[in-house]
Amino acid sequence: MPKSSNLRKDKAPKAPKAPITKKTEATTPPPVPELNNPKAPIPAAPAPAEKTVPKHSNAVPPVMEIPEPSVDEMLATKNGRTESKIPNGDTQIIDLREIGLGSLPYTFNTRAKRCDGDTIRSCFSEEYKLSNEDDFPDNGVVIDIGGFIGGYTCWAQHKWGSKGCKVLTVEPLPENIGFISQNIERNGWASRVHVIQGAAGFAEQPEGVPNGMVRIYYPDPAKANEESIFNHQFIGSAANLELARDYFVDVPRISLKYLLSQAKEKFGQDTIYCLKMDCEGGEYDFMDAADPEDLKKVKWIIGEYHGTKNQKTDEELVAKVKPLGFEILTPPHCADHGTIGLFLYRNTNL
Repeated sequence: MPKSSNLRKDKAPKAPKAPITKKTEATTPPPVPELNNPKAPIPAAPAPAEKTVPKHSNAVPPVMEIPEPSVDEMLATKNGRTESKIPNGDTQIIDLREIGLGSLPYTFNTRAKRCDGDTIRSCFSEEYKLSNEDDFPDNGVVIDIGGFIGGYTCWAQHKWGSKGCKVLTVEPLPENIGFISQNIERNGWASRVHVIQGAAGFAEQPEGVPNGMVRIYYPDPAKANEESIFNHQFIGSAANLELARDYFVDVPRISLKYLLSQAKEKFGQDTIYCLKMDCEGGEYDFMDAADPEDLKKVKWIIGEYHGTKNQKTDEELVAKVKPLGFEILTPPHCADHGTIGLFLYRNTNL
């Protein structure tokens, strides 16, 4: 029998949908907040007060001292003051050599009892591996949308750091940004990474959210009975999910055009080698709003699609990139569960 190809077969075209008026992409998003001093101490916090409305978090909390292997709790800063404690936030240092990943000499600060360690393991097990990674250019730029605690950002530095790899990391939750700062610092990559507090999508926002901003929700695990909600507490989503409305943060909606401008400003590069997206459904609006001429400046696009709410697959993404000369591939570590799965596209013109 002939060997199977990693090129995906096109699916039968669906009946055209009625046109939908969409908001146009803002060329210049609102100013992106600067990160706090990573050495700043954590203030003491009063006991949490009972609240029945979502608690608003705008400021980036202080980052814990890197040498400390654990603390009693992580604090969420609310409007510039410590308003509530995030329970069960003990941290632990994980060493990749001790979790079955060979001789990789990297360590990461993570939250115990959360999915932090699992995401680091997934990234360094090459969940987002490309079909061909040997054509990375000197001083090439990678974009990591959905940075979480820095797993893919650090993996990219491990993979291409010898060629001067630079990374733009986009993450909305202030609690996670502190961990990204720690993990790139402790592994020696801080000068090669620029962290942006922001989010991809969604165009439609709740009433009261400022123009150009995205409201990201995440749950209070003290109210959750499901273990998965507790484990995934710090994976925020803009989807209007009832289980994830205890906390929220409003952050700038980040566009591809803005990220290209940052690649030029911060690293002097006009093109992107790899755009990775794992942003809990925000990938659809991000790609829909992207200027086709900007997408032509990206070599690889890889990520995970989350169409659970609207029963989408990646057909919408394929329809956007295929006419631009992108080859539709099956990721080496393919995971396809219908409305959740991985996608991989290669620009044949770069």
